Amino acid sequence: MERTVWGYAADFMADRRRIRSVLITLLICVTVLACLSESRSHIPWARGIDPDEIFGNFTLVNKPVPAVPISSGAIPIGKASTYSYNLQGGRKYHIYLTGEWANPTTHLTDYDIHVYKINGVNPVLTSTHTESAGLPEQVSNDGQGRYYIPGEDSHYWFNVRNDAIESQATESGTLMVVEHIEGNTWYRRYLKGKVNEEPVPDTTWSYEFVSSSDHIRVYVDVPQFLDMYEARLYIMGNPGANKGELVEGIPIAWEPGLRGEVSTVYGGYNLDQQGYRNENAMASCERMGEDMVIDFEVPVSGTLLYHLALIAEYGYGTIDFMVQTDFDSPILQLVEAPETVEEQEPTRLVVNIQDELSIAETSFSYSTNGGVSWSTLPPTIEQGGNYSVTVPAVERDTLVEYIFQAEDERGNVGEVLGSYTFVPQTDFDAPSLDLIDPPEFSESEEPTRLAVNVTDVSQIKDVSFRYSTYDAETWNTVSVKLEDDGLYSAAVPLVAP
Repeated sequence: MERTVWGYAADFMADRRRIRSVLITLLICVTVLACLSESRSHIPWARGIDPDEIFGNFTLVNKPVPAVPISSGAIPIGKASTYSYNLQGGRKYHIYLTGEWANPTTHLTDYDIHVYKINGVNPVLTSTHTESAGLPEQVSNDGQGRYYIPGEDSHYWFNVRNDAIESQATESGTLMVVEHIEGNTWYRRYLKGKVNEEPVPDTTWSYEFVSSSDHIRVYVDVPQFLDMYEARLYIMGNPGANKGELVEGIPIAWEPGLRGEVSTVYGGYNLDQQGYRNENAMASCERMGEDMVIDFEVPVSGTLLYHLALIAEYGYGTIDFMVQTDFDSPILQLVEAPETVEEQEPTRLVVNIQDELSIAETSFSYSTNGGVSWSTLPPTIEQGGNYSVTVPAVERDTLVEYIFQAEDERGNVGEVLGSYTFVPQTDFDAPSLDLIDPPEFSESEEPTRLAVNVTDVSQIKDVSFRYSTYDAETWNTVSVKLEDDGLYSAAVPLVAP
C-alpha cells in the first residue's frame, strides 16, 4: 500500500487477496465489501471480477492538499491504483494528472482516470476521463473540461488506470487534487496546530488560484486561539514561460514544482514548516490571533497558477482569508443626471457603482455656494449597483455641485462629480417651425431635401422628422441634421411610383 505524506493511512490491505471480506473503516468509515448480497449492481466486482483488477493499490489521501507522486513502474500496463479523497459538495476542485508520462511527442503511456463516489457503503462509477496517450488528464464535470464540482459532501475515489490497449509504458507522474478559489472573494478554513509537536490533519491546507495581476495581496484574519506558523504563495505554473501548460484554457502546474523542485521563481510547493518558501511571498505570526498579510509584487508576467499554503502552529480556530488581485478603484457613472431643473422641488440623483470587491462605504456631498461649504446626504442602495440621493430644493439660478464617492472593502476609492442649475421655466410657448421652400413634387431620382427653420426663446433640445406615403397610416423616421445656416434638414428617400 502507498502512504500519504502524513503517514496516517493504515495497513488495511496487507493481504490483497482477502479484500472480498475486509471492511475498510480507515478514518472515513467507508465500507467497501459489506453487504455483498445487497445492491449488487453498485459493486463492480460482484460479477466475479477480482477487485484488484479494478482498484489495485489503494491510497487514502483524504484531504485535497498534497501532490501525490506516481513513480515509474508503479502502475503496470493494464493495472490501476486508487486514491481516496474527502470532497465537499459545491466546491470547485482542479484535478489533473501530469508529469513525465504526459509527453505528446512520444506518447508512450496512456493513463485514464475513473471517478467513483461512495454511495452508502458502495463505490459507484460516476465518470471516466480518457484523453489520448501522452496528454494530461483533467477531471471535470463543469461542461468546460476544467473543474470538478461534487454534488454533495462525500468520499471520492480517483482510479488511475494504465490503459491495457493504448499504453506502451508506465512512466512517472503526479496526481493533484486541490480546491480552486477565486480572487477578491472571502473564504473560511478551520485549522488546528500541532499536538505534541506533531502536525495533525488540520494543521495544513492549501488552495490554488489563477491571476495575471502584477500585484497579489493575501489577507488572513486569524482567530484569537490560533497561532499561525506561515501563509505562503508559490507560483506553480506559467504556460507562457514553458512552466506547466494550458489544459482546456486553464494552467496546470509545472510538475517538478509539485514535487518541491524550484526553478527561479517557480515551484517549491510544500507544507513542511522547514520547507522552501519565497521570503517575498509569505507572512508569519508572532502570537495567537495575529492577522497576516502577504504583499507580493509579481516578478514575472503571464497568466499564472498559484498555490496558497496555510500552516498552523498552535491552537485552533477558523481563519477568514482572501486573495486580492483587483486594486482598481470602484467605477462610478451618473445615471441620467440633469444639467438643469425647472421645478423648485427636491432633485433625485442616481449613480451606478461597479467593482469586483464589495462596496464598503458610499458618500454624497453637495455645495450651493461654489464649494465654500459642503453638505452631506446618505446614499440609498438600490438594485443593479445603483445608489440614490434626493437633494433639497434650492433657489432659482442656483448652481448645485456634487460628488459621489465609493470605497471598496480593500480601501480603493472612486468618485464622480456632477452639477445642475435650477432655472425656473418661463417659456410656455411651443417652438415655431417654418418650412423653407417645400417642393410640391419632385422629379429627381435623388432623395428630396426638406429644411425647416425652428425658432423659440428657449434653447432647442431636439428636432425630429417623420413622413408617410399614401395612406398616412405608416410613418417612417428620418434623422435630422443641423446645418451651418441654422436650419434643420432631412432627406426623404425616393419613393417608387
